[in-house]
Amino acid sequence: MIFNFLQLPAILFVGWGSGILVNIAADFWMINNELVNSDCVHCSVRSISVWKYYLWPIKCAECGKIKPPRVWLVELIYMILTLFLWYTQSQNLNFLPSLILLIYFGVIWIIDIEHRIIPNVLIILGSILGLIFGISLNEIMPTIIGGFTGLIFMFIIYAFGHLFVRLINRLRETQLNEPAMGFGDVLFGGVVGLMVGFPDIIFSLTLTVIAAGLFAMIYMIVLLIIHRYKMGIAFPYAPFMILGTVYYLYIV
Repeated sequence: MIFNFLQLPAILFVGWGSGILVNIAADFWMINNELVNSDCVHCSVRSISVWKYYLWPIKCAECGKIKPPRVWLVELIYMILTLFLWYTQSQNLNFLPSLILLIYFGVIWIIDIEHRIIPNVLIILGSILGLIFGISLNEIMPTIIGGFTGLIFMFIIYAFGHLFVRLINRLRETQLNEPAMGFGDVLFGGVVGLMVGFPDIIFSLTLTVIAAGLFAMIYMIVLLIIHRYKMGIAFPYAPFMILGTVYYLYIV
């Protein structure tokens, strides 16, 4: 697509709005059928109004301090992503479907990193999106089989994680209560399986495992160097699944 400077303000505005939507959804999310408003990082009071996200700087109504840099970083990233989507156009998805998926992935990414959880409402939404986009890209059977494959694939890793925790607790007489992966990651594996379809989900999740393993190894080495390593430190898996999914949807 030919670059048109006249389109630039409108595209950047759409990207800015997408970033705001991701920030709002990441800070106001559902758990156990209740709306959760994330705490202010400064005073731990849940007092950030939705409308505050449209005003700069975004301040806590209680302590008056501004939100962390993540808010501005997300908005900047989505302005860049929107420009990229508009002027490259994926062979698999058009601009609007691509942006919708990236907004969904952004919410999952932030919540999993900051809270180590993937809310059920996002799994349900992702399943709907996965069926819609999966069937449009891969037809019905590859989409359904891909969903089940992703679910089973991640459940196997999840089960091994729990077995590993039990084994370590028995051998070392320690208590590692938190396995490396939560069940939300298993369900999200089914979601990305619907989106990618079969057999690509096998290669996508294999790429996820390799990337997560490399990250875990580097992360462990860094913690060992700075003497902050502890057995059983967990890290989010959803971002790596997202990277694998984005690779197959937008690049391959």
